[in-house]
Amino acid sequence: MKVKVIPVLEDNYMYLIIEEHTREAVAIDVAVAERLLEIAGREGVSLTMVLSTHHHWDHTRGNAELAHILPGLAVLGADERICALTRRLEHGEGLQFGAIHVRCLLTPGHTSG
Repeated sequence: MKVKVIPVLEDNYMYLIIEEHTREAVAIDVAVAERLLEIAGREGVSLTMVLSTHHHWDHTRGNAELAHILPGLAVLGADERICALTRRLEHGEGLQFGAIHVRCLLTPGHTSG
């Protein structure tokens, strides 16, 4: 697994999690779609999923643009207010891409969702 930390806006980050064997990638908190696609292209990966930690614009602003550019892209999160959400996640739910397994944990505090 490879994690790319991508600084965006003035004080925020997006993340690109790369499964190195399959070259699949998951993006976390897409604020700037163009910047994320630039990094994904440079890394030679296929973006298959977006995870949004919460609904604030500085974590989701790029979701709709990515969903338009990449039809069928899964946009996941635990709050129905997340832009372009395709599936709502539940506490304890497991996700897998390639050899990477993720367990979703509800961690309230920053927002109501």
